[in-house]
Amino acid sequence: MQDNWQGFLALGILVLGVYVLMLRGQLQTWQRRAKRIEDADRYFSDAKREADGILADARKAQAHLDSLLSKTIRSYPWVAKIHGDLIAAEADMLAGSLRRKQRPALRAAEQVQAFKQEARDRIQRAKYGEYKATVYEGVFPFLADLFEGAEVTELVAPTAPPSDSDDPAKFYLTQGEYDSLSSSAKNQLALDRYIERRKSSWEIGRDFERYVGFRYERLGYDVEYHGALRGLEDLGRDLIARKPNETLIIQCKYWSQWKDVHENAVFQLFGSTVDFAFENKLLEPDENAISALKRHGVRPVFVTSTKMSARAVAACEALSIEPKTDVRFDTRYPRIKCNVGKNERLYHLPFDQQYDRVKIEPAKGEFYALTTAEAEAKGFRRAFRWRPSAIS
Repeated sequence: MQDNWQGFLALGILVLGVYVLMLRGQLQTWQRRAKRIEDADRYFSDAKREADGILADARKAQAHLDSLLSKTIRSYPWVAKIHGDLIAAEADMLAGSLRRKQRPALRAAEQVQAFKQEARDRIQRAKYGEYKATVYEGVFPFLADLFEGAEVTELVAPTAPPSDSDDPAKFYLTQGEYDSLSSSAKNQLALDRYIERRKSSWEIGRDFERYVGFRYERLGYDVEYHGALRGLEDLGRDLIARKPNETLIIQCKYWSQWKDVHENAVFQLFGSTVDFAFENKLLEPDENAISALKRHGVRPVFVTSTKMSARAVAACEALSIEPKTDVRFDTRYPRIKCNVGKNERLYHLPFDQQYDRVKIEPAKGEFYALTTAEAEAKGFRRAFRWRPSAIS
């Protein structure tokens, strides 16, 4: 009986020891958790203090900026008024000269006087808005990027091209040239004038996209001219260049050399690339975007004729975007697309409606020609259908 009691006692002591060890382990776990919670509280407290400090500094900076802008812009109505008064004075001088001329134009003088006040008010308001916009652009340079027309300000907008039912080459030729020249000569002359004439910033940008796409085609990529085909709905994807296991989402910016690309344009490209991945089911909502893009071989590329700001370069590095800056635009590259159809060998000029839809496949004997004579010497003729819905 005593032996049984001693056995039960030993077993109880063993169980109690195991239980104590379990409690000690649980206690250590609780202590570690408490330490982590304490550290997290301290971290968030420090972060909150830092954030409060940054917010306070931002509010001070905002107040200072508001004060600066207010003082600067406050003086502009006076400058704008002076400008309007000068125009009014010119109107007075013109009206006086009309009254004093050998044969007075009294009615015209009255009309000039009536116009004077309206012109003064309109010019004053316009000048005030112009000065105000200049201040804002000076403080926030990236605002200029919102206006596509500001990219190459020295270029003019084109005259409207011919209707879709007419030959676009007529836009670049006189009627006499069109009627008298041979097919090859008039097409070449139209192409030369298309290349040489002054263009709008939109046209320059589109031609730069085509040039960049041509260079990637030469590297073996299958290029989709997404920007030229979709216009304002391109979502920042000017070109989509594909090779097996690789897709490049390319944004092109042909800007003046004095204007830098800022980080907002880089962020737009990254967002558009992520959107492309979602559209093609390459990315799950809770997945790391950069890792998913790399895994599927999708790579954003930013091509520009100018430089990038330091923050834009840092953004490219952080988002795995390949920057290509100071890219020279060789306007005399081969632009004529020689395409082999089912029954015909056709070439397309840059102003032809199907130009951006036509893909050149060297394996089929297709190529880019520099001149119409080169294309026609190899048995190609120009496509004759002008309607956008009809693919030659």
